[in-house]
Amino acid sequence: MTASCGILLFAAGLHGYFITMATRLHRALLIVAGLLLIDPGLVTDLIGAALAATVAGLQIVARRNLRAQTLVSP
Repeated sequence: MTASCGILLFAAGLHGYFITMATRLHRALLIVAGLLLIDPGLVTDLIGAALAATVAGLQIVARRNLRAQTLVSP
């Protein structure tokens, strides 16, 4: 199960889009998180999940800010 999520995150990092357009830092973190989730082991899964959650949180905030800017602008 975690390997499937790892492949999704790895592909998102290579593609450059997860929840919104990914910065270089987000792309690097997604690739690392994906590789950690693919590698079997509890410690690597926890670290990979934490990295993925961090990037997801950052991208959700960025998407909300972008949406708020477009609603305010005419």
